[in-house]
Amino acid sequence: MVLFPKKIDSNQKGVLGGEASLRKLKESLKKPPPIKEEKIDTSAFQGKPYLKREEVRSWLRRDEAWKITKITAKNRPGLEKKLFDPKRFGSLIDQKEAKIVYKDFENFPARVKKRYGIKDKGGRGKVRNLLKKFLGK
Repeated sequence: MVLFPKKIDSNQKGVLGGEASLRKLKESLKKPPPIKEEKIDTSAFQGKPYLKREEVRSWLRRDEAWKITKITAKNRPGLEKKLFDPKRFGSLIDQKEAKIVYKDFENFPARVKKRYGIKDKGGRGKVRNLLKKFLGK
C-alpha cells in the first residue's frame, strides 16, 4: 500500500533520468570550456625557487631598478649585501627570504635602521619599492 504514488513525467524514460537530463548534458558538451588566463611571473625569480647572489646583483644593475630607486648603478649592487646578508641567508636567496626582508621594510623601521643600515625615510621607501618590484607585487 503506497500513500503517495510516484508521478511519472512524460519526459522521463529509463533509469538515467530521462530525456531532459540528456538534453542538458548534450548542451553542456557543446559549450567550449572557459579559457584560463595564465599569470605572468613579473618577479625577479621568474618561476625559480631561488636565485644566486650573482643573479640578484645583475637584476639590481638593470634599468628597472634605476627607474624605481634613482640610486646609482655603483651603489645598487651593494644593496644586495645589505639586504641579503651572506651570513644570514647564505649563497642562495629564496622567495620566502625576500618576503621577510620586504615585510621588515614595510612594518619595522627601527629594525631596518639596525639590521640593514638604511637610516633615512627616503632611502627606506626607495628600497621598499625596489623589493616590491623584485617580488613582482
